[in-house]
Amino acid sequence: LASGTIDVLIRTTTWTTSRDADLNADFAGMNFFDGQGILVREDVFPAAAAGNSAGGLDGANICVGIGTTTEGNMVDWFSSRNIAFTSVPVADAAEATAKFIDGSCDAFTGDMSAMVAKKWQLDGDDSMGGVDIWIASELMSKEPLGAATRDMDSDFKDVVAWVWYGMVTAEEMGVTAANAAASAAAACDGSDPGMCRLLTENLGLGTAANPLAGDWMQAVLATAGNYGEAYDDAFCDGTYDGVSGSAAMTGCLISRVGTLNALVSEGGIQYAPAMR
Repeated sequence: LASGTIDVLIRTTTWTTSRDADLNADFAGMNFFDGQGILVREDVFPAAAAGNSAGGLDGANICVGIGTTTEGNMVDWFSSRNIAFTSVPVADAAEATAKFIDGSCDAFTGDMSAMVAKKWQLDGDDSMGGVDIWIASELMSKEPLGAATRDMDSDFKDVVAWVWYGMVTAEEMGVTAANAAASAAAACDGSDPGMCRLLTENLGLGTAANPLAGDWMQAVLATAGNYGEAYDDAFCDGTYDGVSGSAAMTGCLISRVGTLNALVSEGGIQYAPAMR
């Protein structure tokens, strides 16, 4: 991102002061509120003996990514509780997984979403050779994840941010990948001015020389769906209809029900500023 090789970074990138100020990244909305978790080998630290807690991992060898917020969080969390541990630095998730499997690491820490996905993978492919694994109950940090653009490109940052907000707004309004075009036609007869704006106006986004097309949000929805549909594609079985609420999502590795990532109408904190 800093070198200009890419224009937007959308990954498990936590919004931090130093990334915002020193690395000249500009964050464009929080698309997933995560926290740090820790995956543990049962043969070294039985869950029952540890109380299903990271607090029971005294003396553990823990795989952690080099130079990540995860590394700093781990040091803060264990040190503040006077729990001894040994950090095993790794370059990436593949190296951490290999060391976790071969026993070089007793535990593996990262974003909770990644830990849940990793447990699902390892349980399914039997690469642990029959060794059970468990996830500690604590969230060791708050990890607000979002898209990042470069500083000094405010027009593009606005587009990235409002794509996200538009996906949230669309879910709130019941607009999906399947019904976006029909919804636009129906709303613009005067029955729903807000929905009409969302689906047919550029709302000033883009530049004077290169404004977004009026149907930009319809293009977003056709590609990715609304927020609920995108969440379902990422974490569930991909069958969510986009309108029935988090409880209707099935086969989820990470449920949205009762979490910060639910819409405000469901008790979460995801909502969008007014699109007008």
